[in-house]
Amino acid sequence: GGASVESLMEALLQGPTRDTLISPFPRNVSLIAWEWKEDGVLCITLSEQYSGLADISLTLADYCIVLTMSSWTEWRQWRSMWPDSR
Repeated sequence: GGASVESLMEALLQGPTRDTLISPFPRNVSLIAWEWKEDGVLCITLSEQYSGLADISLTLADYCIVLTMSSWTEWRQWRSMWPDSR
């Protein structure tokens, strides 16, 4: 099968496989839930550890999620069913 929200988030939250890279996510953060909204928005709920991020650390972590999900083929196909979504 293809990628899913769960598999993509799991890969992101596990962090990089190279020792020279650093994960933007706090340790032990996990995906609690996700939901497609009718307006084409994907809502992701992460564990409490994520709320410890602030400033540029939060921006980087958020961006990693947005970049991953917006480049996902299934997301683009699903989003095209909602022509008014932005």
